[in-house]
Amino acid sequence: MTSKNVRLVRLGVSALLALACVGAPVATAMAQEGVTRPVRPASTTPEPTARKAWYVRTSGNDSNRGDTPVAAFRTVQKAIDAVNDAGGDHAIYVGPGTYSQGLQISSSRGTRSGYTGRPNVIFGDRAGRFTTDAPGDVIINPGTSATPLQVVSRSDWSFRNLIFRGGSNYNLFLSGSSRITFERCVIRPPAWYGVYAVDCPSFSLIENDFERTLDTGHNTYIYNSTGGDITVRGNFMALTGSAYRRSGMASGTFDWRRFSSGASGYPYGIIAMAYGSGTISSTITITNNIVSDCYLPVYAYTYSSSSGARFRIEINSNTVAASMYSLYVYDNNASPANIVNNVAADSYYGSYIYAPRGSVSGLMQQASGGSWALTVRAQSGFVTDKVPTFVDAAGMDFGPAVGSPAIDAGPATGAYGSDFFARARPYDPSGSGTALPDLGAVETQAGRAGVKILRWRERSMENDE
Repeated sequence: MTSKNVRLVRLGVSALLALACVGAPVATAMAQEGVTRPVRPASTTPEPTARKAWYVRTSGNDSNRGDTPVAAFRTVQKAIDAVNDAGGDHAIYVGPGTYSQGLQISSSRGTRSGYTGRPNVIFGDRAGRFTTDAPGDVIINPGTSATPLQVVSRSDWSFRNLIFRGGSNYNLFLSGSSRITFERCVIRPPAWYGVYAVDCPSFSLIENDFERTLDTGHNTYIYNSTGGDITVRGNFMALTGSAYRRSGMASGTFDWRRFSSGASGYPYGIIAMAYGSGTISSTITITNNIVSDCYLPVYAYTYSSSSGARFRIEINSNTVAASMYSLYVYDNNASPANIVNNVAADSYYGSYIYAPRGSVSGLMQQASGGSWALTVRAQSGFVTDKVPTFVDAAGMDFGPAVGSPAIDAGPATGAYGSDFFARARPYDPSGSGTALPDLGAVETQAGRAGVKILRWRERSMENDE
């Protein structure tokens, strides 16, 4: 594959009885690092039930059996090693606290894979419901001396409600492993990569938050040469507070001297690639993500020299900001790429999209450099002369501001059916049935009443009746 093909350039007189109907708060502070992340609604994914359950607590002991909260292990690795069959449905319930050992799930260590459709789950029991501990965060942090998590040549493992910190080069390192899912985790990229996954078919990143500062590196690098799907949905990868627009876009124009991040150089956002010389197949789905301050905020690439290869790219309802490019898509295949309902602001260049059989429907981008290139079968709703203003991007609210041209500017069909906060899209306050979605990952709730009156009763000030 040639460099030309890749192009990877790195919220009285009378008494009122009412019910408040305000939206979820946008962000909350993380006490450990002072980093903010979105407040999401409760997950719709059920808590794991197990054919066989294991328990890990900071008060545990690795000489215990590990099969009850009272007999819990002390380290997560001990529970991983205790998974002794390949039938799947093992659940490792990890109690709140910090665990300072890097985790390894690998064939060389003898770790067992799960079973197709019945993955083994490492579950951060933040509420303490399973482990009986007091509520709190579940943190995996070995420091810089080890990688927080390595998964090599294993399949059917899932990770939920965990905070991964530490690592000198990689936070999560995955290779040759299939059907791996990270959901509602917090990932802090070290100087190099937050998530590095190579040849991991059916790899999913769902509603994770990336802790970023001006010193952290790339968010993700996902590459499959043997085919398999890649799903990146509802992740938050933005710099916030005083760091927003600091990485190269501080003045609203691009500054090479500022656009760097630790040892990684120019930080990537979502990098998802599938290419090889054989008849491989892959679907890359990148939906409802919020990414800022990256060289390439969203990059999707497919290529094969074989006419039998089958690819599909879906880039739907993402918000990117303060980056070098808007979207960067390369699809050299018979299957069409769909780029739908996306918005970009404060980017230097516009989008580069090469998808001769694909389509662009609903794309608003503000690019100070103005350069963009489209090679597509069909395009509609492409806007470059309006500014898609946010409520408060530095304060983590990437919803369209009142009056933003991104409101009700999305396509009539094709936009993802819910937004970043799992709210139905489009929002139709009048109930007309004709509303259009807002461009980007967040569907504005403008027009939604802050208070809904359920019952009104007049009371006398004189006799309190």
